[in-house]
Amino acid sequence: AHQSLCLFAVALLSMAVLSRDAFCLYFDLGPVLAIAKRRQEEDEKTRNRAPSATIVPPSSPSVELLARKAGPTEVGDLKRETTGRKAKFGGQFFEHLRLFDKFGDEGEEMEFNSATGIPFETPTFKGRAIFKLRPTELSEMSIAYQQYFRPRARKFSLQIQGRFKKPTSGIIWLGAEVGHCDSSRGVDAMQLGFIRKTLCKMVLNTINLMRGAILHYSFGDGDQLPHIVLPLYIAADTFVETDEKDLPPNIGVRMFPEDIKSQKVRRKSNTKARKFELDKTYSFSLHNSNLDLFNWIVVGIPGIRSMDLTKYWQDMPLRIVAYSTTGPFTNPHTAVNKTYLFCFELSNSLATSEDD
Repeated sequence: AHQSLCLFAVALLSMAVLSRDAFCLYFDLGPVLAIAKRRQEEDEKTRNRAPSATIVPPSSPSVELLARKAGPTEVGDLKRETTGRKAKFGGQFFEHLRLFDKFGDEGEEMEFNSATGIPFETPTFKGRAIFKLRPTELSEMSIAYQQYFRPRARKFSLQIQGRFKKPTSGIIWLGAEVGHCDSSRGVDAMQLGFIRKTLCKMVLNTINLMRGAILHYSFGDGDQLPHIVLPLYIAADTFVETDEKDLPPNIGVRMFPEDIKSQKVRRKSNTKARKFELDKTYSFSLHNSNLDLFNWIVVGIPGIRSMDLTKYWQDMPLRIVAYSTTGPFTNPHTAVNKTYLFCFELSNSLATSEDD
């Protein structure tokens, strides 16, 4: 029963874009997930060995969700025609997906799998970001990104590097929100049902009880968007702090370096309101092997079949966010109580609401 509840928690948290590996540190799920990862990698190797002329059924996402390369690239020799969206940073676009910096220039779309970091800025933080997304077929990416994803099971990764522009107080959170932030649409809420929501609350509250209240969540209640977030210092898969006199790690296709031992200590810590300095550069990333955003499904959870995200999110977009809050840990994360470091919104044009 304990293992089933843990797996259910991992599935839920994966849907909210949090690191699977972080929660493996809290529960003894390593052996189970290691087996699942090996099976997933074997399946991927089998697909990669398949001839390119293999006939794919029309319902396959690899046909319906055609990825298109826009503009020149500095990280590979992939050549495709531009389809009206110009890639400024050597990245690519996907026809059914839209990625926006919610604090950037209105209407300017962000690229996936860029060759270098894409600049962004908020009143609190200034930096660069790379959103790495794995399509169904690795051949739809540049050579460098094929080499990045092929040995890994992960479905996406986000890299952030930058500096704080002004002092922050309270907790800096990292995680995900779901919703439109448009009151005219009514209340944004995940479609879980009474029994599933009750079980989710029980598991998530148990995590907080065991780990000392590190997790903040809501399924959407009108005042708060559906969200699951952790303190950034704990949630990040990699975290590198660089003094002003030193050179920070490169932001690009490769991952940020972090010592494995110090990484485990950091992610098992209970440090919530960690202080972030203005004269230091912060490089951090998060990745996930269960949230297949290209196909808008959850995969790879042992004992659980793939799940369509529209069943839970309907047509709501996903936002990967970092923000600060003040006051007690249990304060609701309402719009007026959040100060964003960044907010990257991903929407799927093929996702529909129940009413459609």
